[in-house]
Order: sequence, then C-alpha cells, then structure tokens
Amino acid sequence: MANLPRSKGFVQRLTGQTPPWPRSIARERDDKTSTKYAFDLEEIERFQTKMGVRIDLDREQVAALEDGSRTTLQIGQIGEIVRSLCTTPKSLFRFVESGAAELQPISLSLFVLNEDTWRLMQKKKDHKTNMLPMLTVPWFRWEPAAKTKMNPLGIRRDTHGTFGVSMLEDKSRIVFTGNGGDFAGLIEGRVVRRLIGLRPMFLPGTIGEREKVPHYESQLLRITIDSSESDCALYPIPDKKFDFRFSESPKVFHEHGLRIDCVNDSVHLQVGTRAETALRGETKILIGRSPIPAENSASTLAFHVWLSAVEQAMALTGGGPKPVSS
Repeated sequence: MANLPRSKGFVQRLTGQTPPWPRSIARERDDKTSTKYAFDLEEIERFQTKMGVRIDLDREQVAALEDGSRTTLQIGQIGEIVRSLCTTPKSLFRFVESGAAELQPISLSLFVLNEDTWRLMQKKKDHKTNMLPMLTVPWFRWEPAAKTKMNPLGIRRDTHGTFGVSMLEDKSRIVFTGNGGDFAGLIEGRVVRRLIGLRPMFLPGTIGEREKVPHYESQLLRITIDSSESDCALYPIPDKKFDFRFSESPKVFHEHGLRIDCVNDSVHLQVGTRAETALRGETKILIGRSPIPAENSASTLAFHVWLSAVEQAMALTGGGPKPVSS
C-alpha cells in the first residue's frame, strides 16, 4: 500500500511539477495484467483522436487489430494514458471528478459484512448465505408488475440514477454521491405494495402476499471513504458471498469495474437527510459501467481510463492498489 505522509510535502505535491508518483504506483501491481474486455480498432482510434493521446501497442496487439480482431490492453498501458493526461496529482483528482460526470450511467453496489447484516440475510426465502447490497446506484426494487418468465422475482431497475465523485485530497477522502436504493429490510410483499402506493392484492383462500422480499427505498446517498484505510482492485473476481439479484451484474464489475475494500469505521454513510453514520465490519464497494452499444465506442475505453485514474487517486491519498482481480 502506498502511504504518503499527510505533511506539508504532500500538500506541495498537489500543485507541484510532474511528480514521481506514477512509477511508484505502477510497481505495486502487475502492469502486464490485461483487461477482461477486448477493444476493437475503432474504439482505440476514436479514443486516441478525442483525447489527443497515443497508446503504445505491442506486436501481438497490433497484429490482432490488423486482422480485424479485438485486443485486450495491459493495465500498465491504461495507466500510462492517465499519467499522460494528468501530469500533477491535482489534475488527476479533477480528472476523476469530471470523468464521473461525463461517463454516466455508472453503477455502484455497496455490501456491508457484519453480524447484524448476516443475521438479516437469514430471513430471506433463499440464498441465505449470500449478502444483498445495502446500497445501489441506480435504484433496484421489487415490483409485482415487473414479474415475467424472464424476471420471476419482479426486479425493476431505475433508468435515472446519477453518480458523482468528489476528491477531498487534503483529508485523504473520496466521496461518492448518487440517487439510488437504500436497503430498508426484508418486508412482506403486501406491506411493500402499500409502501410503494399499490393496492393490496387478495386472492381466494389467501390473506395477501406474505412472502418477504428485499425492499429498497429511493434515496440521495453520500458515501465518504477514508482512502488511507482502504484498498482498491481493478476488475475484481465476483465474490460468491454476494447476492447480485438487486444489483448491477457481477460480470459488469469484473469486466468494467473496480472494488474498494474498507474495514472498521473507514466508511461513513449519509442517506437522505439522516445523520451520517460509520459502517461497521467489512465494506465492499463495487463500481462499474456496462458498455452502451448505441453510443460512441470510445467511451468504453474512456471509462477504463477513468477506473485507472480512480485507483491512482486513491493510492495518492493513502489507499491501494491491490493486485488486479484479487
């Protein structure tokens, strides 16, 4: 873990000349590790033209693209793009903030692992040993009208979630904000119907839907992370302990995302107008973005560059990175 001192020297680095930080971060991971997603020639060329950078491809990558195939990129190659675009720590932090606004929609799922949340999972009908997310961006929720053969649980995904990032580098903090879902417990379906404004459903011989379902409330979320107590990993392997049914898919986080691992009181959460609280136990935060076929193909590569920038920004403020896919 790259722990930089929070002294006058650290503050000076925020506005100084081209710093020595890029190489020191790169040495802490295997920069030869490749992305899980393969890019085509059009994606790479459009990105280079838009951003005014050139990616130094190796022979194998060039040969694949010349044959009309796709190629993965090495973590080090993407990291070099970040370092060419952001020559000072301050420019890196601003790049992280502006990128989040430009690359919507971005998904987030936050899992909290402690005795209380595991005890709560025992009330689920099934998958009792898998943890549901406590927060999601966008908002995922149960709706009876959404039930189909392809969606037997009736899970509805909001299409209007927002996601933002603020870097409080002088305090070694990174802040995620967004409109999303706050886990409000496992509640009988008939109660959830009333909470979301639907009429109760009564069938002959029954007294309503008594099966408990995960209930998520739409809320404004603010997550503050102490970077000095956190680790960051690009392209994380899906954790079998997690229940991703009310969340962005684990495939998206693995191919186009990162994970932030936090312990003890290093994460503080504010939901709506409630008071901020510290999260106990282990907190796992997954951030990712699914490629959108209809958009400019360069944006998928741009998002991977942004992920690398987040990892490097966290390292500069005292956290991660950990080995890729750990």
